[in-house]
Amino acid sequence: MGLESYAGIPLRYHDKRPLGILAVLDSKPMENTALIRSVMAVTADRTSAELARLIAFQAFSISEQRYQAILDHSPSPIFAKDLEGRYVIVNRAFEMISNSTMKQVIGKTDHELFPKSIADMQQANDLATLRRNTPIETEARGLFEKEKHKTTSVSFPMFDGMGEIIGSGGIATDTSASEREFSILRESEELLRLVTNDLHALISYVDRDQCFRFVNREYEIQSCKKREALIGQHIRDVFGADTYQFTQPYIQKALNGESVRFEISDFRNSGRSVEASYVPHVECNDKVTGFLALIHDITYMKETEKALRESEHSLANAQRIGHFGNWDWNIVTNELSWSDEIYRIFGVEPQSFGATFDAFLATVHPDDRAFVEGAVDAALRENRPYNIHHRITLPDGTIREVHEKAEVLFDEHGSPISMSGTVQDVTELKRTQEQLAHVQKLKALGQLTGGWPTTSTIS
Repeated sequence: MGLESYAGIPLRYHDKRPLGILAVLDSKPMENTALIRSVMAVTADRTSAELARLIAFQAFSISEQRYQAILDHSPSPIFAKDLEGRYVIVNRAFEMISNSTMKQVIGKTDHELFPKSIADMQQANDLATLRRNTPIETEARGLFEKEKHKTTSVSFPMFDGMGEIIGSGGIATDTSASEREFSILRESEELLRLVTNDLHALISYVDRDQCFRFVNREYEIQSCKKREALIGQHIRDVFGADTYQFTQPYIQKALNGESVRFEISDFRNSGRSVEASYVPHVECNDKVTGFLALIHDITYMKETEKALRESEHSLANAQRIGHFGNWDWNIVTNELSWSDEIYRIFGVEPQSFGATFDAFLATVHPDDRAFVEGAVDAALRENRPYNIHHRITLPDGTIREVHEKAEVLFDEHGSPISMSGTVQDVTELKRTQEQLAHVQKLKALGQLTGGWPTTSTIS
């Protein structure tokens, strides 16, 4: 049987894109075609809307499992409702935090799932979202039963393929943990402030942007600024351009995960010297989020070191002029330390001398060695005074005479642990004394013989 008549009208989406054709076919000629076209024109819009909705639903149904898989991997609860406020989609996070299964939720309204106060609020949010056609953010407690979590929800309108609103969707974020973490962080900061406020050092925490996030009381005192004025400030604005330029390499090392320690002279043009330590803050993912800075004044220490160096230099000069030096013997480790002048007296170089008691004994004249050992043993065993003269032999064979004086330090059990003393080269003094004695002897001899010996005789 052939077709005798045909009437058609195009179907379009709301944005005029082609959707299909609504057609009437007949095996005989149509009668009253004007009426048929009028009816088709009237039903075309409704047919287009229903067809578009069906196509969208089919497309959604085909990809529903894919969408559900994506939603289930989100850590935040996600849901969708129809225009009647009934849940049509929920993800796995929604099930876990609401302590309900998808089957228990789908098709139900908020009033069937939550307390009335929460349900009323959710319903009001949904209506406002649909009415304003814009997302709305709200906070609530008790939205989910588990531990009465505090949640932040964002509701938004959902549209079909023709741009018509078909319901509302939402994402809920559990903020209870964030609140607890913030509370713990605030308590930790207060504890840190309590611990550091009485320390006479500048203690601060600097983030990756090189801005202060924590300072102790000493920082406020030294900078003459309140903590509120320092927090958020860049290091350059607090330190000054010159100090910041000097510390920049150390800051970069700290932000790269390296602990650094360095000194700054004339800190912030104050004329003071400080020592700074930067310790990086490394999180569990090895990401450096900032560093802890500790700065303490070392001006007095530097001045003391300078005075000590000057004192040591003066002592070295005095020892050099007086030909005497000081020594320390650690009896427990058998380590012997000499001042520079002793090395000159004994004619040895520090690098070639084994600094031990045995090495010292090897320099003692063989005829005096037993005497020196006996004096040392008496001082150690019987705490006798160590005040002796003896000869030493230099590497070139020269024989010199020295005077030694020392004291022994004993522990609580009476065992000797160290011995400290001085050595003076008395060779010239001894020679002068001997010559003087010789002169006195000759003088006495001259008196006995009634004359005075000539100069040649004395020589």
